Amino acid sequence: MGDPSPFGDLLEEFVIESYRRLEAVEQALLQIGEHTAENTPEALANVRRELHTIKGNAGMMGFRDIQNRTHWMEDAISGNQRFTAEQTSLLLLGVDEVRVLLRAAAGDDSTIEASSEAAIPDTAQSGLLVQVAAVDAIVELLADSMILGSRLSRQIELLGEPAEAVSLAWEALEKTLTTIHRRALALRLVPLNPLFASLHRIVHDESLSEEKDIQFSASGGDTLLDKSLLDVAAEALGHIVRNAVIHGIEPMKTRLARDKFPAGTIRVTAFASGAEEICVTVEDDGGGIDHERLLMAAKRKGLIVDDPDDLESLLYLPGLSTREETTLSSGRGIGLSACISAVRRLGGRIELDNRIAEGTTFRLYLPMQVSMIRLMLIEADDARYAIPLSAVSSVARMTRKDLHVINGAGAIGRRRGFLPLLDVGVTFGTSAKIREEGTVVTLSAGGKRRGLLFDRPGAVLDCVVKPLDPICGGETSILGTTIVSEGVVLLALDPIAMMERPLAAGASV
Repeated sequence: MGDPSPFGDLLEEFVIESYRRLEAVEQALLQIGEHTAENTPEALANVRRELHTIKGNAGMMGFRDIQNRTHWMEDAISGNQRFTAEQTSLLLLGVDEVRVLLRAAAGDDSTIEASSEAAIPDTAQSGLLVQVAAVDAIVELLADSMILGSRLSRQIELLGEPAEAVSLAWEALEKTLTTIHRRALALRLVPLNPLFASLHRIVHDESLSEEKDIQFSASGGDTLLDKSLLDVAAEALGHIVRNAVIHGIEPMKTRLARDKFPAGTIRVTAFASGAEEICVTVEDDGGGIDHERLLMAAKRKGLIVDDPDDLESLLYLPGLSTREETTLSSGRGIGLSACISAVRRLGGRIELDNRIAEGTTFRLYLPMQVSMIRLMLIEADDARYAIPLSAVSSVARMTRKDLHVINGAGAIGRRRGFLPLLDVGVTFGTSAKIREEGTVVTLSAGGKRRGLLFDRPGAVLDCVVKPLDPICGGETSILGTTIVSEGVVLLALDPIAMMERPLAAGASV
């Protein structure tokens, strides 16, 4: 974090505390604006108190612009017992302006606050400022140690009985390293409450723009997620919530005609789904997704639809929107596709429950941490690769009679048409000809499906994946590298990028 203030040692604490107080102000204003705040005069008093504290601290630190803006907001609230929607929106814009000023004061956001419960569970309630770069460096070193440990374990196994004492010592050390690694990763875990607050703000702003009455509720905000995943989750959930407001919740007349409450509802819930995964659901009580209308929009825009019957594949097509006009919030259909692709690249997945005239539910599953990725090993022409298991829909053997040639490229027959094939060997230059038999893995990513053709599958392993060094060039099909137990370095393939590779790549069939 930068240090533009003479009170450099206090700057980080000032910025973090001010962000916390602003979040409290924003949530209180949203509840007051929606008339859901209990004891409104008391809620207003709390807002004034938070703003007054930010103002005083900003004055002490010498940030006059922050001081002046919070002073204006404090004056705007004084004497009011009930706000109009316009007054609430004006004050929320003031919150946004203070956030911008805080970012300018901070210089950057290289410091995060880690809950002591996440980092050191037995410690009393207190905060701990942790430099993200320092945590990343420790995690990377520990990942390296675990990789080297796997190689050492393999060598001990080869030695057999003479190395029994060494093996016992290594097992004890491995347990310690695993515990340290887990504790270090916990330093990166942050609660979802701030993300839920931003989703509440999106619902407020978009519902005003759409002239809809929509209530927002959230639960499970104390669920923890790796900070490196937070931005991806925020973007994906932001698009889903925005789509729920714009496309999902019907106008009031339509809702009344369907015997629904005039106000729509959007609920966001988070919970741990197993030991290593969290689930965030976004549920609305709107009209659901009209499959036929979506398909017609795709055809009208000339988009390639791999499977017209698959609503999810259709929904995540880049460039698809049922709106004719483009607005600042919606209309291009690009955002959701890109976000879902990013989620899948990081080992997550998304499920959809669509109920016509009743609403939709999106379930976003994310790994709690991203240092380890579950990979499937594959082999093509005596070369080995790895692919994220989260992108694999199915695995099947292919014989010569199953192979079809369409426009010079391979394809395999499916119940709903043909699945295009990408030969791994042809793609990476180890084969000049598309193989006529082997194993086909069906990849699902970015709203598309494609078969990955290779010789044979291998084991499924939890691996540490490191990005390629820039000196290796810009090979976009590679997610990174990983080292398996025997010390061999493998390339981890990027399923999203593999969807964009030429199918035939100039090879014969």
